[in-house]
Amino acid sequence: MDEGKWKEVKKVSREELGRELAELARQLQDGRFPFQGMEFHFAENGAVERRLYLKDGRLYLSCSFSIWAGGEGVEIAEDKGRPFSLDVRKKPKEGPFYRKRLKKPMASIWKAVKKEIAAQNSPANEEVADLREMMDEYGRNADPEWLKEWESCVDAVEAALEAAQKGEWQEAQARAKEVDRLTKACHKRFK
Repeated sequence: MDEGKWKEVKKVSREELGRELAELARQLQDGRFPFQGMEFHFAENGAVERRLYLKDGRLYLSCSFSIWAGGEGVEIAEDKGRPFSLDVRKKPKEGPFYRKRLKKPMASIWKAVKKEIAAQNSPANEEVADLREMMDEYGRNADPEWLKEWESCVDAVEAALEAAQKGEWQEAQARAKEVDRLTKACHKRFK
């Protein structure tokens, strides 16, 4: 099977929509997603966006979410096609569009790590490993114009993780705030 994007849009009844969402919720809770005869494992964190708006006396609800499923997948059926990977880090691409695809899951993982640090809990090793891997990949694709700022941000993330590992919560929280400050300043300057 070739890599690519798949999108399906169809009109369904409210009951059908509920059933589809319930099945998707079950798969998310199980952490496994079947796709094209393969099974992929979801990351621990993702992002969700809900939009509500009123127009012409009607309430509209729009939902979207993103979560990546990593690895090459494990075959679960007779399909002998090539394993398809939803893990954007494995796709040999570069440039701004690739960075944008990395940015959301990386930001989601960082948000979860910050939450653990704020609660004075050590972030999960898997989350830390995923964050480091994504930061490394993002850095390899960094624009030379803002590479120095990116490296400063990575240094601050590493300092926060190191302090959290040592149980130095005030230092870890201060470094996490520094990451947010550096990120905001970089986005303001280069976006």
